[in-house]
Amino acid sequence: MREYIFVMPKEQRIFLHTQFRNEAVARRKTSKSNPVYSEQAARISNSLEHKAMGKFGRKESLEKKELRLLSVLKQCEKNEKLYHWYAPFQMIWGNVLQQLSIIEQNQERKRELLENADKKFAKAMGIYESISEISGDIENCNYSFNFLGSVYRSWSLCASERIKIFQDYQDKQCIIEKNINIFERIIFEYKYNTEAYTVYGDFLYNIYEDERINERKKYYLAKSLDMALKALEHYHFCSNSDDVPLWTHDIDRRFGEYMSIEININMRTGILHDIVNRYRKITKTQNNFNLTSKFAEFLCSIYKYENDHMLKNSLFEEAIAIYEDMIVNRISLFFDKPESCFIQAYRDYWLHLSERVEREKLVEEGIRRYEKALKCSHKHEQKNIQREDWELDDDLLQMCSNESQEEDDDTKKILNFLSWFVNSIKEGESDWYLHIGNELYETLAAKKGNKDSFWEDWGHFIQILADKVSDSDRKKELLQLSLGKYEKSWQCLPSEKSKYIWEHWGKALRDIAFMSDDPAIKHDCIVKAVEKYEKYLQIDTDHSDTRLCYGSLLFDLAEFETDIRDKKKLYAAAKSNIAKIHGYGSELSDVACKENNPAKKKMLLQFAFKDLNRTVTPGNVSNNSFCEFFFWTKWKLCMDALAGFAGNIDKKKVIYKKALDKLSSFTDKDGNNNGAWIQWRNCLLDLVRLESSFAEKQLWIQEINAVSDKRVRLTENSVESWIGWGDSLLELVDITPDTDGQIRLTEEALSKYARASGIAPDSTDAWRRWGIGFLTLARLEPDHERKQNTLKEARARFERALDTACDIADYNAAARNLGSTLALLAETSASIQEESVFLTQAKAIYDKALSETAPESSNSRSYGRLWNGYGRVRLQQALLARRQTKTEENGGLLTEVAETLEKANRLDPACGSYNYACLELILGNEEGCLRYLNEAQERDELPHSTRLRSDPLLREVQNKKWFTEIITSKIKQEAEKEFREPLKIALPNRP
Repeated sequence: MREYIFVMPKEQRIFLHTQFRNEAVARRKTSKSNPVYSEQAARISNSLEHKAMGKFGRKESLEKKELRLLSVLKQCEKNEKLYHWYAPFQMIWGNVLQQLSIIEQNQERKRELLENADKKFAKAMGIYESISEISGDIENCNYSFNFLGSVYRSWSLCASERIKIFQDYQDKQCIIEKNINIFERIIFEYKYNTEAYTVYGDFLYNIYEDERINERKKYYLAKSLDMALKALEHYHFCSNSDDVPLWTHDIDRRFGEYMSIEININMRTGILHDIVNRYRKITKTQNNFNLTSKFAEFLCSIYKYENDHMLKNSLFEEAIAIYEDMIVNRISLFFDKPESCFIQAYRDYWLHLSERVEREKLVEEGIRRYEKALKCSHKHEQKNIQREDWELDDDLLQMCSNESQEEDDDTKKILNFLSWFVNSIKEGESDWYLHIGNELYETLAAKKGNKDSFWEDWGHFIQILADKVSDSDRKKELLQLSLGKYEKSWQCLPSEKSKYIWEHWGKALRDIAFMSDDPAIKHDCIVKAVEKYEKYLQIDTDHSDTRLCYGSLLFDLAEFETDIRDKKKLYAAAKSNIAKIHGYGSELSDVACKENNPAKKKMLLQFAFKDLNRTVTPGNVSNNSFCEFFFWTKWKLCMDALAGFAGNIDKKKVIYKKALDKLSSFTDKDGNNNGAWIQWRNCLLDLVRLESSFAEKQLWIQEINAVSDKRVRLTENSVESWIGWGDSLLELVDITPDTDGQIRLTEEALSKYARASGIAPDSTDAWRRWGIGFLTLARLEPDHERKQNTLKEARARFERALDTACDIADYNAAARNLGSTLALLAETSASIQEESVFLTQAKAIYDKALSETAPESSNSRSYGRLWNGYGRVRLQQALLARRQTKTEENGGLLTEVAETLEKANRLDPACGSYNYACLELILGNEEGCLRYLNEAQERDELPHSTRLRSDPLLREVQNKKWFTEIITSKIKQEAEKEFREPLKIALPNRP
């Protein structure tokens, strides 16, 4: 007998098959109905499913949800004997168990629920697969095929959840291998079943995210990508359908993640070409409109992984050719997606080009090709109208056949095409785009001057160009030009204006007001802008951006009033309008940060903080990693800024203590919210800084330890919790006045990082932080030999971090840490030979990181700091060469150092200024040294004061008065800084 139920022992499989067969025969003797279906079983299953899902749109607490699911579970157990042969019943039972496992906090109970769910899904799958053995009719085979996919998917998710529960790596691998074997046999049995490939790919992708060993991570992700492509290869499209399954979108994401893991550029290029060729072959064999569009979109998204400029261009050109062909041969009369994608592809290609001439030529070519494609598209549409028996009214037929109407519409579409590029132009390109745009608008003006929103569009086009100009006089000139177009628009059709003209008109007036030095002109523009925004808000009362601009302008208008009553009225109106804005706290905080007027800044911060307080609640930010970090970080920055307005230290303390109460209640309700724990720690650190008494500081330090201990107990073996505890202790080092206390705190931090590394031996972050802890300890060590031994400990941790790095950002950070540690070891070396070895090793680390990391695929700040570290090593090598040869002739190497540091500063302003100051001093330019040190100080890029005082490259000026002043300023900044710096985390893009 064929073995269908893979997860059960052979004897149990045979027993189940016999049971299913006997029941089917018995049912067939008494009824001619389907042996694997009954109306009663279906009715009961549907009822249970509806109860399990709950009422759509209704909010309920976790307690109520748990009670509802437990009620459904009891009914499943009650009906087991009657409907155990019915696969949908088993499926619903498994889903209920899985939902209960999500709510369950006890790990053992959670594991038990998931194991039971796994058995139910396995049984449901066995029933479906046995149907073709029980009955040979086509109806049953189709029934099996249609429902099998949903069982695969639920089973896959259940398996992924089970894997996450296991803390022991060996246990995880055991269950992973078991499920991989199951899915491998499934895809072997169902080679042409798209769903089987899709679900297996999803399962592999889920375990990839949880895997920590780099090689296995690569394997799972590559296999997941392969399954997605195989599913696409076997996807059979209906002849009358252009639908593309949702999982085709995952191909882009999985490919991008795989490219970020694979460090070697040559291997990355080979993988890229292989995927492109496979995707290209699929689109050629399956003539599907949407799939071809997805391929073109894929081509536009992967150019950044290709290093060859010509090949990058060819990827874009192929994508543009595909879109152009789709427009010419469009299938649906009203389907305009290819046109928008065509524009997007041209824009991405245009952004990739760096030369102005190349960019201008591409836009000119795009206009010509787009115009030609639109004409072909019109002809195609007219043929469709004549061929298809559609009931179209006379006006639509006239519109599609009228050549002059087509010409007008085409000109407008080409203007829209051009506006896509205008939004991203570079400095110096505005005049050329203004010339092209004005030519097109003037061509259309004779025909469309009194129609639609022609003048409004023209004015907005010029206004966008004005936003791209840095020269204030030229900017005002363009804005005045746009005001003329808006005025003309109003004169043509004053009763039919859309709300957007008021928004754009008001913004242009507001910008002119802010640039004007004449108080009378400024006042006049603000009054007119207020009028425009009022008209907008009469149409749309809920638009937050406009409401914010309107409220801010009322506040500015109040500044011009001399009558105290009128001034108060305007202030009240401003506050009233901004208070109406909800769910806009993060945007308000951004506006507040750029505001120079202290009173206005404080008002905006108060409203931002109030709105964010409403946002950061357990119901809003839990289960959402973006909200978790984004909103909590904004909330904390607003609080810091408001504390700055508090006046005295006691009032500042009150603000932070109130924040602690909120955070305490929040973490009690949602113990897994990482953002809340981070800000709790930060508020406690701020209170430590505000305390003047060391005894009081110690109390808050004890509170930090208590909070950290509570977090690690709640989140069990969470690596992030232990790392966070270590980070807190390291941040306390600079606040602690005595060296013994600093060393004790650092050693405690090292023990926390050691615990994190023990839980997750392949956590790059844990190894990096552990290495940083040893660097901190080395800075505090007075003994030369102990200092060097501590640096060697740091080196060992950074080497391990480099080995476990799973993406480019982690790899760059670990390489930079390792390189700088080797450079420090070179400084403390006892012999020239040892110093040379360390510097050579450091250079090799930087060379590898810089050669294998493309700047397009790396964060510019991270990449700039790599160049800065490389420049420091080369500078040390130049000085070593000078000592070895006892000659000043190493100008070539110093020139290379200068070029390297300039590149670092271009990528990340002032990050290389400190090392540039050292270079200037070596070249004998003391003024240049001072200038670059001041630049580094302004950007907060100076190293720790201990490092400044001990850097051998600055030994010549360490007794100078100006250098002593810099040191004093740095020490004061470290000792008296009241607020911590904004949290330096990589915020995800807001959806």
